Order: sequence, then structure tokens, then C-alpha cells
Amino acid sequence: MSSIKFPFDQSIVLQDDSAFLRPLAYSDIDELLTYLSNEPSLFQYSLQHMRDRIDLEKYVSHALEQRKNKSEYPFVIIDKKSGKIAGTTRLYLINESHAWLAIGYTWIGTIYQRTGLNRSVKLLLLNYCFDELGFIRVEFRIDKENSQSARALESIGAVKEGELRSHMYQKDGQRRNTLIYSILKGELRSKPSS
Repeated sequence: MSSIKFPFDQSIVLQDDSAFLRPLAYSDIDELLTYLSNEPSLFQYSLQHMRDRIDLEKYVSHALEQRKNKSEYPFVIIDKKSGKIAGTTRLYLINESHAWLAIGYTWIGTIYQRTGLNRSVKLLLLNYCFDELGFIRVEFRIDKENSQSARALESIGAVKEGELRSHMYQKDGQRRNTLIYSILKGELRSKPSS
């Protein structure tokens, strides 16, 4: 039986040489808006419309409300080299009694992709969940068409467990198939650099 208590009320800060994670705040909207304006393709696989400031405000408000309700914990991703916000990520589907949760809602600006930043973010979160909080399983759910995310997950040792067919509505009203990946405590291929 698990005795995990997720610290929703704490300001969780995680970092290594390239990534700095801190709780998402409403004040981050202006900087995040530049991605929405300049890189709409980042939100191709998002289940929510992300067209303008109103959509982004709803997205951030919902994430913050989920934290307040103790069901999700959203982070902003800061690239330590530039000092700029690079994107967001979230811990969600948090199941304390069975010691598992999911990492998702991750998007990172194009200039930070293929730089190792996303890998650092995933490793920071995974090590925190396993080593600090005592979770046994971390899950990832991605759109079946999102091959870039699938490759990134496989590179850190995530195991593809299966596919949920016609799992969720996409923002265009079509149904998507969702791939489930997971990593169990002890399966990580590497640790984040400090």
C-alpha cells in the first residue's frame, strides 16, 4: 500500500544544467503567448483549441484550477541558457494510493527542440517522482500520430504498452487513438545532469 502524499501546496522547483522547472503562474501568459502567435504547429496534437490569448488564458486558468483542486501540477519550462520560458509540462492523473501518475501536456518552442531540453525536463520529473515522492510508475499518453513524442519517450527507456482506440475527441471533433507509454522505477536510462 502506498503512503504517498503529493505536495500540491508546495512550490516545486526542479533544475539541472539546462532546464529549470517552476510552478506555472498566470503571469506567464504574456511570454507563452509568443509561441501561440509564432508557432501554432506546437499545438497540433493539443486536445484544446489554442488560437489566441483567450484560449491560452483558459488553458492556464484550467491548469491552475486543477492544481488548486489537487489533481494536477503544472510547470513552466525555462531554458537556463537563455533564461526564457520554453514551454510547459504537467503532472496529472495523480494516483497516490496506487503510486502512479502521468507526465503530459508538454510543449516546447521549436528553437529548444532537439537541444536536449525536453529530455532534461522528462528526467527531472521522473527522478523527482520516483526518488523524492516514491511513485512506482509514470505514464505518458500521446496521440498515435505524434511520432516525434514517441521517439523522445523511447529514447529515455519508456515502454509502449498499447493503444487506446478511438479514445478521445480532438479539437476538430474527430476521435484520436492514444498510445500509452510507461517507465517503472529503476528503468530510467540516465539521470539529469546537475
